Amino acid sequence: MKIKDKYLILGYDYNVVVADLRKLGGIINPARSDCQLQKIYIASNQHQQQIESSLIHEFIEIINTANHLDLTETQVCTLETGLYQTLKNNDMFNENE
Repeated sequence: MKIKDKYLILGYDYNVVVADLRKLGGIINPARSDCQLQKIYIASNQHQQQIESSLIHEFIEIINTANHLDLTETQVCTLETGLYQTLKNNDMFNENE
């Protein structure tokens, strides 16, 4: 899956920054999102599968925050894992798209 520069999430444009996150404030997480700045940060020093999974995780986090779902981190991770695996197993990720 090619990571796009921008995704429309709940009607808002979120810019995606794929970079060495250690240079963007010492973050050691594989990804993070900022709903106020409408940005998703993905660590570039990961395997492609981890980048894809991290992006899905951040989508879920944004939806969770915007809708006040109050999902725990465990619930978000469980949704991420299940959704990513389902999409991957059903060839819904195309390396060229």
